[in-house]
Amino acid sequence: MLGKARRAGNYHGASITIVLEAFLQYSIFGIRRESHGIKKHMLYAYKEFGSTVLSLTMQYVYGEMNQDIRKEIESLTAKIAAEHYEITKDVDSNLNYLWYMYHKGTKAGTFRPFVFMAELQLLKRMGYTNDKEVQSMIKMLESEDEDNIHLVTLAIKNYRDLRIQEHGEYSKVNKDYANIAKNYAYEILNHEVFMTTMAVK
Repeated sequence: MLGKARRAGNYHGASITIVLEAFLQYSIFGIRRESHGIKKHMLYAYKEFGSTVLSLTMQYVYGEMNQDIRKEIESLTAKIAAEHYEITKDVDSNLNYLWYMYHKGTKAGTFRPFVFMAELQLLKRMGYTNDKEVQSMIKMLESEDEDNIHLVTLAIKNYRDLRIQEHGEYSKVNKDYANIAKNYAYEILNHEVFMTTMAVK
């Protein structure tokens, strides 16, 4: 597949897009991702296929992208923390306080892997992912490569957006989440999940 993608273009203009379309459709756990602008088109083309011509430009783009990645992670973390804080209200005081710290408290805006893991468990419980994909994303989070964290962020965001599109966000009156809230401490963020992901740096 990658060989076919390499033959798809020569890194000029629209050819970059063609190369990326061939690569990205398989890259994020089977999810085709829409690009967020020419910077990401150029970045992924460079990082995956290489280019001596664009090397200096890519150094600048990569610096810009690092800031974009951090903002995406912080934004998704905040949304997950807010929703899980609401889910655990009147369900588990300890977990609710944990989410309070990451939603409104001193840890607000701070990324920790357990935040993504809790959302992955929720997505798995609702049928949007499976154990194999979850384990793959955990391994990517354990990697020191920031691009892996970016890909995991995009994957979770895509899955979460689909969940909300089909079921809405959690609320006490939303019957789709009744069993989720009831079994949260066992099926979503239990002790094993928390301790495993807190060990990830």
